[in-house]
Amino acid sequence: MAKQLWLNDLEKGMELQSESRTVIQEDISKFAEAGGDINPLHLDPKYASQRRPFRKIIAHGELAASIISALGAQTIGYESIVLHKLTKTRLLRPLYPGDTVHIKMTVRKIEDHGSTGDVSFDGTLINQKGTAIAIGERELTMFRESERSE
Repeated sequence: MAKQLWLNDLEKGMELQSESRTVIQEDISKFAEAGGDINPLHLDPKYASQRRPFRKIIAHGELAASIISALGAQTIGYESIVLHKLTKTRLLRPLYPGDTVHIKMTVRKIEDHGSTGDVSFDGTLINQKGTAIAIGERELTMFRESERSE
């Protein structure tokens, strides 16, 4: 995780980039088990190889959305996040096991409420080839550094 960021560290237009992570089949299998979406397109290589247009296993779209949120929170730091208020994601391409992804985020809007504020981010999930997999919007309520809880 990068340095802890607080509401007062952020400015409109500021760009942030996460660390990378590699998605593995175990991630997809655990997500299927936790959410109950056991579509064989996510779990069975033989079945997936016969399905157009991908012809191989793909990750759940909601797993891609979850990765955007997780990488974003890791980049900001958990201490300053009060509430994850809004999540919007548009899937552009499939996410495959073995893809190594990171996100690029831009601060779009900051609404200061004193000890806290709401921050809107635009984010892009990018694979190892530099291809955008998903784009999205996240809104967080965040603490100012002076309001941090000990």
